[in-house]
Amino acid sequence: MRAGRGLRRGGLTRAWVVVSTKAGQAKRLAQLLGKLPGVELADCCWGRRDVIVFAEVADARALDRLVLDGSAKVRAVEVTETHIVLGP
Repeated sequence: MRAGRGLRRGGLTRAWVVVSTKAGQAKRLAQLLGKLPGVELADCCWGRRDVIVFAEVADARALDRLVLDGSAKVRAVEVTETHIVLGP
């Protein structure tokens, strides 16, 4: 846990987005998602989901666009789950 970092840091909304994809697609998906504007980190992971993404965007509307539009552009996305970072 990162202490002392709130929902909006420097005017940005921050969120972790976990993503599921089809077998064998996680590495490619992480690479594609990592190129989207606002995505700071995109890595493959083990667990219920296949890729974890950290994003910093202007506001909740920009986060919606990133997740919804990004998912539509990247056909390998099957399921997303978004977790907005809250303050301490």
